[in-house]
Amino acid sequence: MLVKENEILAPYVTFRIGGSTPKMLIPETEEELIAVIKDFKERGEKYYLLGNGSNVLITDNTLTRKVIFNKEACNYIKFQEEGRVEVGSSVDIRNLIDRLIEHNLESPVALYTIPATVGGAIFQNASRNSFKVSISDNLIYVRYFDGEVIRTISKEECKFSWRQSIFHEHRNWVILSAVFQFKEQLKEVGKERKKASIKAASDKSYRKQYSAGSVFKIKSLKVLEFFKGIRFGDAEFSPITVNTIHNLGKAKFKDVKQLIFLAKLAHKLCLKKVELEIEIWK
Repeated sequence: MLVKENEILAPYVTFRIGGSTPKMLIPETEEELIAVIKDFKERGEKYYLLGNGSNVLITDNTLTRKVIFNKEACNYIKFQEEGRVEVGSSVDIRNLIDRLIEHNLESPVALYTIPATVGGAIFQNASRNSFKVSISDNLIYVRYFDGEVIRTISKEECKFSWRQSIFHEHRNWVILSAVFQFKEQLKEVGKERKKASIKAASDKSYRKQYSAGSVFKIKSLKVLEFFKGIRFGDAEFSPITVNTIHNLGKAKFKDVKQLIFLAKLAHKLCLKKVELEIEIWK
């Protein structure tokens, strides 16, 4: 177990915004991850669980909670028979796609532009609407730790919907791994499909600027069109890609919060539903 005191969090998240945590704990095995979660539960202390940090906006101040960094504990891919693959929650989804291609298996190449861990992708039911692809498409079951014991849950029981899963309802459940079923596919075909996926997202501004991807999971695109290019400090709504906020280099937490507030207010005035997709830590 690695422990870092007063660790600055901005380098760990794709937004590159964030102050410090009093303590960052980095389990190196699944057993250490479970042990540290048990310890937090026994002490009745809340924590934040961090993976690739691709969907998080963090305060510039010191967090009130400690952070568990799950990038090492469950970092494995196990190829089984007939296209079944067990994947640890710490695995980068892009690494998984590359490994599947090399093993002549069909992979969710449309998700290659999403810089998430498998655990984070399952939690959020990561998807790419233009390709009609979600991480849950090939899922069979998920292994998770509920604070007391390790359990498994089927795809159907995960209650997946648009950018949503049962894990939103049970924040104390920590995803450990998942088993997927993939069809056979020639390596050459997989590589070409991966190229097409990357090319299709080449004009998206979140590929070139610091951001957390989509800001809202429920929104009116017509309302958000009016916010293109609006800026506070070094934070701006993308002038190109709707529903994306950029950090142009020195954006502050309050700058992004101000943009989010204005967008929410505009939805309210237009009688439109709006719901955040990104997680806010403070």
